[in-house]
Amino acid sequence: MRRGRTFSSIEQTPRDLLDSRAVSVEDHDWHYITEVTPGRDFPYARGKVSGGCSAVNGVISLRGLCQDFRAWAAAGNTGWDWEDILPMYKRIENDIDFGYAPYHGSSGKIPIQRFRPDEYSPVVAAFKETAMLDGYAWVPDHNHPNGYDGVGPIPMNRAGMERFVSPALLPTSGSSIPAKSDDQRPDNGQ
Repeated sequence: MRRGRTFSSIEQTPRDLLDSRAVSVEDHDWHYITEVTPGRDFPYARGKVSGGCSAVNGVISLRGLCQDFRAWAAAGNTGWDWEDILPMYKRIENDIDFGYAPYHGSSGKIPIQRFRPDEYSPVVAAFKETAMLDGYAWVPDHNHPNGYDGVGPIPMNRAGMERFVSPALLPTSGSSIPAKSDDQRPDNGQ
């Protein structure tokens, strides 16, 4: 079941959903509350737009680990080996920073980009420097097949300061998906 509003173009999508620096839960969230610890309520962010939580989160675009995919395949899950999954990652992404690398795509609909050091906030810059002083390796690409252990910019679903959500994934056949902000319908579109 999917719930929430669908925007059929970038122009129709609210600006805060496109801003890669924002976590857009204020106007696009169901405002659920959960109780993780007895007596302590905690907000449980759930996106109230097409794309769900992916549309309102921090647009992080980290891949699964190669060894996890290989373990799933070894457990009998045909088609889940890293070598089977990598072409799918490459097909959907347009990695602005590392699209030339053999393990990244450069022509997909989903832009992937990392903040450059000159774009870091003072807190992020201090965190990076402190982590490196503590011995953590600099990892310029956390989606490199061996790039998961260290400190570095997180790959994000963005181009410049804009994030890309549901409009990048909608069919291009000219079909429309009518929806209201509180629509609820099965994922099969019925």
